[in-house]
Amino acid sequence: MPDITNTTQTKTQAPRVVTKKQAQKILHCSRNYIESLAAQGRIRYWRPTARHNLYSLDDIEALLATPFNAAVLK
Repeated sequence: MPDITNTTQTKTQAPRVVTKKQAQKILHCSRNYIESLAAQGRIRYWRPTARHNLYSLDDIEALLATPFNAAVLK
């Protein structure tokens, strides 16, 4: 009979998200620039309600880690 006392359950983690205002403070940019980054697909976002968007903090950190002129530097 298999031992069922030592089972490990996989946990799903919620994505780290920030609001639009928090993203503006992190990136030091305008609301329109945040929306254009999301429209370009450079930042993932979720829309829990009709009025609010939540933006991926991991994508914002990755955006900050790469220089703006990374394509030119290659």
